[in-house]
Amino acid sequence: TKGDQWKRKFKKSWNDKDPCSFCELNEVICNGKKKRVTELSIVNKNLNGPIPTKIGLLARLTKLILDGNDLTGSLPTQIGDLTQLTYLSLKGNSQLYGIVPTSLCGIGIEINIDNTNVTDCPSKAPSTSPSD
Repeated sequence: TKGDQWKRKFKKSWNDKDPCSFCELNEVICNGKKKRVTELSIVNKNLNGPIPTKIGLLARLTKLILDGNDLTGSLPTQIGDLTQLTYLSLKGNSQLYGIVPTSLCGIGIEINIDNTNVTDCPSKAPSTSPSD
């Protein structure tokens, strides 16, 4: 997603000498003193290209919202490494494709995807009881 482009768009708050400066961006929420990214909400910022596989390194991420951009390519499997994720929204990215990792299915994550090229978690089949 062209990291240099991101830096140009957010250069008022981005400081290469301070790796925690990204916590000052409006699109990023970090927790307490350790400055761990917990929420990433980059909506309608004209980002293009694939979602970086390094997204899986944001171990404390609880919300990932990338709506209304021009993201392309396969949904990285590394999103499945975000074990603390509670909300995932990728609406408005029609060139994105792939499958939501099964590690995110069935654990209470709210997923919002309006793209038919991305397969969401399968819904739970209704339970049936044997007839007597």
